[in-house]
Amino acid sequence: MNNQIIEEPVEVPLKLLFYEYGGKPKLTDKSKYDATTAFELNAGLIAALSEFARLLKRPMTGLLFNYMGEGELPDNWKPVNVEGEKHSENEIGTIITVRCDVYNHYLEVKKKVDLIYEKYVKDFTPFGSGGMMDEETITNIIRVLSDEPAKEKLAKHSEVIRDTSLNFLEDMNSYGLESIMITSCDFTPLATFGDLSLIEGENLLRNLGDVPLVDTYSWKYRESRFVRSKVEIRVWNYIVNSGAGITLEGQFQPFYYMLMCTPGSFLGEVPQQYYTLINNILLED
Repeated sequence: MNNQIIEEPVEVPLKLLFYEYGGKPKLTDKSKYDATTAFELNAGLIAALSEFARLLKRPMTGLLFNYMGEGELPDNWKPVNVEGEKHSENEIGTIITVRCDVYNHYLEVKKKVDLIYEKYVKDFTPFGSGGMMDEETITNIIRVLSDEPAKEKLAKHSEVIRDTSLNFLEDMNSYGLESIMITSCDFTPLATFGDLSLIEGENLLRNLGDVPLVDTYSWKYRESRFVRSKVEIRVWNYIVNSGAGITLEGQFQPFYYMLMCTPGSFLGEVPQQYYTLINNILLED
């Protein structure tokens, strides 16, 4: 069952994303930290995290956080006595962590995690009604994380999509279009057409920086690169939000179409022509 989850690539930077459900932070000390104390606390936190990561053979190269500001204490503030006090799940909360590639977008991964929490995890939290997760629940969680529903939708039309994409590449070669990649909503590569492999597509996205979210039926382009046979190849990547995709538990997850072309190419309305062709195929379900 677990072989549906891709193993971690060796010596490739990964992200560890955090998603919190239900918990509300409580003020436990009315005094404010001075600069020295705040520095020491930060240093201790980072040192501990770094050491744990090293022992797990996953050394950290960065730490992203949201500063919430100092704020003002409410008028009815009182210290919280943790010992012997019962807390609700709304106070304690649940944290879900997701280890993923650098190109997976936080907000798009959150769509999957939101679905997983509401549909499968909520009942198994300490305050939930469930006991241990059964095999079916675990399998369903893996299916969501590994984009199985999206892969199945593409597989139904794989031959037509492939032939249409290859013909499109041939027709649009004069515009500088070289290859095409289809990804899931969080930019995980699902299929490639032309001379671009899935591994090359992954490396291209890793070198792109932050992959931008794009409005439905719109596109943005970014410059990126990948290595083939020890030669660095630079491309312009037109990132297209197709407006077509899958719906899981009422949540829509679009496919992204990525059009790779020679640097400096101007595709005009070529992205629209491609998503129109492929969307018409996907809508045949």
